[in-house]
Amino acid sequence: MAATDNQSVFGRPKMPRTVILAKGDEMRHFVLKPWAIATSSLALGCAMAGLFAFGFWSADSGRELPSIMSGDRQLAAVYETRIASLRSEVERLTTRSFVDQAKVASKVDLLLLQQAELSDRYTKLQPLLQRAETHGLVAKPIASPEPCSAPSIPDGVAAYAEEAKPAALDRFKLVDASAGKAKTAPEPISPDLVRRIGQAIDEAELEQIESVGKLAKDARKKSEAIGSVLRTEGLAPASTERASPGKGGPFVPVPQDRLFDASLEELAGALDVLQAVRSASSSLPLAKPNASNAVSSNFGVRVDPFLGQAAMHTGVDFAAEPGSPVAATAPGEVVFAGENGGYGNMVEVRHADGVSTRYAHLSSILVTVGAKVSVGSVVGRVGSTGRSTGPHLHYEIRRAGEAVDPTRYLRAGRRIEALG
Repeated sequence: MAATDNQSVFGRPKMPRTVILAKGDEMRHFVLKPWAIATSSLALGCAMAGLFAFGFWSADSGRELPSIMSGDRQLAAVYETRIASLRSEVERLTTRSFVDQAKVASKVDLLLLQQAELSDRYTKLQPLLQRAETHGLVAKPIASPEPCSAPSIPDGVAAYAEEAKPAALDRFKLVDASAGKAKTAPEPISPDLVRRIGQAIDEAELEQIESVGKLAKDARKKSEAIGSVLRTEGLAPASTERASPGKGGPFVPVPQDRLFDASLEELAGALDVLQAVRSASSSLPLAKPNASNAVSSNFGVRVDPFLGQAAMHTGVDFAAEPGSPVAATAPGEVVFAGENGGYGNMVEVRHADGVSTRYAHLSSILVTVGAKVSVGSVVGRVGSTGRSTGPHLHYEIRRAGEAVDPTRYLRAGRRIEALG
């Protein structure tokens, strides 16, 4: 049985191999079986084949490696150039952004100064506007300290600019010192919006100057109109008939930065002239003495109602209801109050420039000598005392002691009143 097992398939003996190792007196031996030898040989062969294949591959790769490394270096250089370019662009844009923000902040400062100047101008203008209003000069509203009300421009330039200025300086965050917390800043205003706000302020300043100029023109026109009425009716006081002093000199345009102040001076001068003319006209008896418009007898020659012959009538008779009030037609002082012959109960008031008025045939006298009266002050009531055929008011105006036609004064009063 043992002999049979040691035979191969084809009848060859299958003998194991013995390896003997000797060292001095010691000897060791190993028995190598055929299958182990076959496996070891196969492994050694595979290792040798792999070694030869690796050598060939290494030789081929060595020729391609320099070209690969060169391509990587070129790509890296391109990337580095691109990155440097992007970094430079970012720095440029950042610098430009800061420059733009600084420009916006500077322009906002200028807008705030212009706004303050606009407000200061309005303060200077207020007294003149009040004077103009007292003289009946009506103008469109003049630009106030907050001129910006267009939909595209925020209301209140100053408030908006104060909020936008720090935003222009720091576009990301603002620190609320009171709360100690960061809050999101409003978006910085654009240069275009700053330009539009500045344009609105410029327009408001120009509107102020134009409005002031128009008021001055209206004041001069009104002064000339009142003076023309008084001269036409022959009523101009001596103070308004004086020759104006001579004036002259070369024409020199007003500098741009002096336009507003010059317009204020022009308006103040025009209002002074208007005030003088108004004062002169207001001292004249231009008002009506009674509400009645019915004139029963005019000034001049007429047929005397008692004698039936021509006679000089020194006043105007107004048919009026008995007891109706009689008013002073100009400010002045009562110089007579009592019974005066054919005048009956009479009141005489002395006015400026040697002018006086008389109110006769009164049923009652309501003032005393020395009393100061103004336009509209009731001095008595309509009656029929003295040389009278019935209730009426005899109204008389005297200038330098001589009777003049009251109709001219009444007509001038109506024309001046129509001027406003």
